[in-house]
Amino acid sequence: MSILLARVATHPRPESMARSIRPDVDISALGAPSLAWVVLVAGSILYSGIGLGIHHFYGSGTDLTIFSQALGTMADGRAPLVPVKGPTANLFGDHWHPLVVILVPLFWIWDDPAVLLVAQAVCVAAAAAILTATARRRAASAQILGPALLVSPGVAAAMAFDFHEVALGAPILALGCAAFIEGRWSAVMVWSFWLLPVKEDAGLMVLGLAGALWWRGQRWRAVVLTVTSVVWMALAVSVFIPAVNGGGQYTYTRSAGGGLPQLLATLGQSLLWPGLATLTALVLVGVTGGAALRSPLVLVAFLPWLARAAVPNWRYWALNYHYSLLPAVALFFAALDSGLVQTRARRHRFVAAMMVVSIIVLVPATANRIVVHDSAAAAQAVTHVPDRAHVATMPNLSPHLARRATVTVLVEGTDPTAAGQPTATADWILVDRNIPWAQQQRRNHLQDWDETWCNHRYCLLRR
Repeated sequence: MSILLARVATHPRPESMARSIRPDVDISALGAPSLAWVVLVAGSILYSGIGLGIHHFYGSGTDLTIFSQALGTMADGRAPLVPVKGPTANLFGDHWHPLVVILVPLFWIWDDPAVLLVAQAVCVAAAAAILTATARRRAASAQILGPALLVSPGVAAAMAFDFHEVALGAPILALGCAAFIEGRWSAVMVWSFWLLPVKEDAGLMVLGLAGALWWRGQRWRAVVLTVTSVVWMALAVSVFIPAVNGGGQYTYTRSAGGGLPQLLATLGQSLLWPGLATLTALVLVGVTGGAALRSPLVLVAFLPWLARAAVPNWRYWALNYHYSLLPAVALFFAALDSGLVQTRARRHRFVAAMMVVSIIVLVPATANRIVVHDSAAAAQAVTHVPDRAHVATMPNLSPHLARRATVTVLVEGTDPTAAGQPTATADWILVDRNIPWAQQQRRNHLQDWDETWCNHRYCLLRR
């Protein structure tokens, strides 16, 4: 990491950039390189603490379980199976994100799902630190964009919502955007290629980078990135994923079904009324003071946002998930590229505004994932599940059992014993007595199961 930060902070800037630097502040007097390290360390501690706190109080969920199961079994030398998705479900049969394999060695150091939350925090903090170091090359006053990114709504919302592989793309995208700003076109290409294996739809961000390169006159590089990203995405959804998917298909293809009428109806809902995707875009751009719109790097965020708006699922449109993490990184670099340089007074107001918005997003999201769960009762419940048992349970309990049992997750509105359900082969079921749909499942489908243990919140049943 020190090599990456040093490279970003010390790389010679092109003449066009040198002319844009403001002489109003003495950079050397501010100890600018140290600010990037402060952002890295403080961000890692902040978001590790939030992630671990949510996990400790049983607020994490299925996504953390999925990656813990797959990467943990890979660390054990086995295939990346995900029992939550099915007995033979492969991690790469759902999404194509081969870069996550770099996290496997972490389970040799700390064999616990929480290690992924720490890794995620470091990745996001690294992106903000890279932005801070890059901003130093423009003007000292612009460095405030780094800490502002760290506490921005897109980042804060993502960090309060489990672990997701897109966090690995944050420092990669940051390095690519930094290279773009500094006119290091070959480096832009290299980091763009590394961005592709983050997830199958990361090619949309690479297409955005290609558009930005075209705008800056780097035509042949733009063409190469365009072709590469389109081919990669096509191979991912039509070859790589179906090859290891139990159904031989890309599961999310059906999200694009319905033809043109469905597409127009979806865009109408996401963009116009209720316009949740539009609101998300306004927040993400608004926290940069609108400066991001003055740079071609805005395309890196625009294409993924537009693709999300076309999917008939409101969760893709909303701000309170992980989908806005990488767009937020791109937009803050776009703000830097636009020439946003703040006076001291305006910097203070900018940081204060970011903190207020972040608190509005982060505190309720964190509290909701903690307060709704009785952590003491949950901790007591999971200790009664035998090691190496096959257990179906509530999403918030599943990460705590992922590395010592075969875990599946109860799903609302389903029969957990029905053939084809991932929970059908479970020998144990740990159910939440306070959730109506879970109790309905118990009454309708689990009458013959033996109740082996209960507390005021949870019951453990055995087949």
